[in-house]
Amino acid sequence: MRNRVRELLNSLKDVKKLIADNQILLIILGIFLIAFVLRVWDIAGIPGGLSNKEISTVKAIKDLNEKNLWYLGSFFEAAYIYLGLIWTKIFGLTVQNLRILSGLIGGVTVVLTYVFISKWFSRKIAIFTALLFAISSFHITVSRLIIPEIVLPLVLLALFITLTYAYRTKNVWFFGLAGFLAGMGFYTSPAFVLVPFLFIISGGYFFFKNKKFFTSYKWEILASGAGFISIIIPLLVSILQNPKNYLSIYTLPQNITQLVINISQVPYILFIRTPANFFSSIGTEPLVDPLIFITSIFGLMFAVLAIARRKYFFLIVWFFVFFFYAAFKNEVYILDIIGILPVIYTFSALIFDYIIDNWFKTFPLNKKAQLAAIGLISIFFALSALYNFDRYFIAYKNSDKVKEEFSATSPIPLNKGVQNE
Repeated sequence: MRNRVRELLNSLKDVKKLIADNQILLIILGIFLIAFVLRVWDIAGIPGGLSNKEISTVKAIKDLNEKNLWYLGSFFEAAYIYLGLIWTKIFGLTVQNLRILSGLIGGVTVVLTYVFISKWFSRKIAIFTALLFAISSFHITVSRLIIPEIVLPLVLLALFITLTYAYRTKNVWFFGLAGFLAGMGFYTSPAFVLVPFLFIISGGYFFFKNKKFFTSYKWEILASGAGFISIIIPLLVSILQNPKNYLSIYTLPQNITQLVINISQVPYILFIRTPANFFSSIGTEPLVDPLIFITSIFGLMFAVLAIARRKYFFLIVWFFVFFFYAAFKNEVYILDIIGILPVIYTFSALIFDYIIDNWFKTFPLNKKAQLAAIGLISIFFALSALYNFDRYFIAYKNSDKVKEEFSATSPIPLNKGVQNE
């Protein structure tokens, strides 16, 4: 009996050691499972059918084949189109399979958010950010739609992570990969055209902090340029062939009054009310829940006060680059805001971290007070999760307007052998 107890205790020690040795991997796996499961759960039933807004993307994937691999539409959408082609060649060309692809992209995006924030801030802030992002009803919604925009945050975060490693290691291969990803970003969304401005502004700030910033990385910058050129050529060819297709995307506000309205519309859509919509959100509900509304605004203020530090400056510039992209179009489009989401949840996480840290400093020896703080934060997280769950898996699922939105005739089967008539 004693030997069995001893063996059990030894096995528990081995498990603890395994967990301790693979802590980061297990955290990443846990975050991915939460995010991915929420994005594919009941995927056959929600949103169900196909929307007219998805048909052009579905047809583009359907029309590509081994004899015709040159995409004839806007190459700003090509990343999702070609991913969809590869995915459906393996798993079959159905609406459900394409929704699963979007769910996978959404789940990996949440994981990359954790990785990036953990490198720039802390593991605790990264966990808060990833969990809030994972339960976001808006991101869950768009991660189940057949839309090219879902790839934008994925490539953007992959680029930021690669640049972080490149900058810290001076590894020329990381710089080459960063250039490749920067070029790839142009195939995800027209919004990526503004990302170079993010780097120009941030690069100028870093140069101001360190005058040798560019001269000490000249070979690495050349490697980035080579990686960028290697992938951007098809887009340049497409632009030369069909310039009107690309110029028509960027429609500026007609006057200053419209611009002011658009600028006010972005926070209004995020936090107060969206235009009536049953494709990417439910009715007129704002894109984020009340908890994120409050904490992200305070998080932005916190970042502004700490703007002298590079990581806060970069977050603020990232936020406003995509903010103004949405505002400077003739009409604010909800999906144009998708590039802001990782920053919104990071701002919220900064406030949670700030509150907990200061609470623990105030009560360094009071375990009950510390547990009370953790319990309160957990309640807020639970309420946020419940709000987002109810909004999507109950309200969105049971909405007659949503069912009507996704009742278009599908050019491909909805799932195995089932055609939408």
